[in-house]
Amino acid sequence: MQLDSFLLVPGALVLACSYFFLKWFHATTHQLKHIPTIGHSGVLTSYIDAFRFFSRGHEMIQDGYNRHYGSAFKVPTLFKWIVIVSGQQLIDDIRRAPDDQLSFEEFVAETLQMEYTLGPGVRRDTYHINVIRTPLTKNIAPQFSVITDEIATAFKELVPAISSDWISVPALKAITKVICRTTNRYLVGLPLARNADFTDLIEKFTLDIYLGGQIISLFPTILKPLAARVFTRVPSDIEQFTAHLRPVVETELRKANQGEKNENVVSWLLEEAAAQDLTPSVLDIAVRVLAINFVAIHTASNALTHALYYLAAYPQYADPMREEVQAIMDSNSEELSREALANMHKLDSFLKETQRLSMGAFAISRKAMKDFTFSNGLFLPKGTEVAIATYATQTDEASAWPGKNYVDPLTFKPFRFCESRGPANAGGTESDFNAQKHSDLISPSPTYLSFGSGRHACPGRFFAATELKAAFVHILLNYDVKLPKDGSHPPDNVWFGGAVVPHQRAQVMFRRRR
Repeated sequence: MQLDSFLLVPGALVLACSYFFLKWFHATTHQLKHIPTIGHSGVLTSYIDAFRFFSRGHEMIQDGYNRHYGSAFKVPTLFKWIVIVSGQQLIDDIRRAPDDQLSFEEFVAETLQMEYTLGPGVRRDTYHINVIRTPLTKNIAPQFSVITDEIATAFKELVPAISSDWISVPALKAITKVICRTTNRYLVGLPLARNADFTDLIEKFTLDIYLGGQIISLFPTILKPLAARVFTRVPSDIEQFTAHLRPVVETELRKANQGEKNENVVSWLLEEAAAQDLTPSVLDIAVRVLAINFVAIHTASNALTHALYYLAAYPQYADPMREEVQAIMDSNSEELSREALANMHKLDSFLKETQRLSMGAFAISRKAMKDFTFSNGLFLPKGTEVAIATYATQTDEASAWPGKNYVDPLTFKPFRFCESRGPANAGGTESDFNAQKHSDLISPSPTYLSFGSGRHACPGRFFAATELKAAFVHILLNYDVKLPKDGSHPPDNVWFGGAVVPHQRAQVMFRRRR
């Protein structure tokens, strides 16, 4: 950082702190006083709990859930109050609220400070979401072999277990690289998907944009463009990413002019832009590809790492899944396909159970675009951020969702969801059919919120689930896994501000299966 940048720091921090304090006090302290607080609610004392929220946010939200189930409470963070709700009535209100009342896009835009990180073009027009919903999803089956080929190649290079000897692998690091390579083999193809500089940049960007958004939010609007350039790495990341992607974009532009195209995310973005009478620049396309990666990489990497930890801790469940996988593949001429994955109910249930127990403390966040009143009379002033107590909901036994509670909710039961499937295909009842439909990994339900809910359920969940299942099948068929010293419990998760990530340094032992 240059000297003049350092000279700006003291004054900028004073201005930012003063601005933030006044805005926080006037906008939230009094307007939310009718909502119970977990911790202190004073202007200064609440910062004690705001700092506690960094490492104990999940405990604070669980406490609020236990004390205020079916209603709302608020928790303090360094930047704002967050209102947390629970219970079917309020969750349904959030799910059904139109975007001009409770907005997911505005919440994301504010959290990531998109105007200053990804740029005003992406902030104003999110046509890349249409690409995720339609062509990206429609092409999963036709390009399934591309996905499985990269999974196999990446594991061979990153998990070099070639004999009956056990090797130790840093799980999260290896899985993140597998997911990054596989995702980009599908999105942009070779050789970029195997370019180490390219994939390292994508992995780094997830942290850079999140931290960048938090830093920029400390500054008043007039200083935010300067803060983005001086205090974050995002502009440099985008510049490097654009340089990597430029040849691909230029190739697809040339093909489009000739009436041709490849099936990749760049061609889909150009096609969607043309349908909206837009002429995007190389930079605009690059930023949108980077945004899609941001959404896809860390969620899938975390999910697969959680599943790997549970498999290594409970290896006795590997054989029942292998038998299911092999039986389905035998009936499918030994080929793995997307359709075959859909019939692997034990594998699907195992992944869903690990997701159920590895959810963040709150999610499905919205920003109130105007004053909003829930159906029970709870009032939220304009500008409030509201979210659902997701982990507490997914591990609740006693109070939530009559008839749909989890038995022994904190116990890992890998085949919990396939056991709940009804005999719909054999003349079962309508309730049997609904139970089967909601047993799938990608199907949101009132007690399973890992992929969101309502209109804003994750549009990329179909690709994510396919990638997860295909990678997990590869692990099952090619490796035995265990924890070092034969550990019998998955490595502890890491909690940060209510968010959860897998243990970042835990090792998993791999051995090649004969």
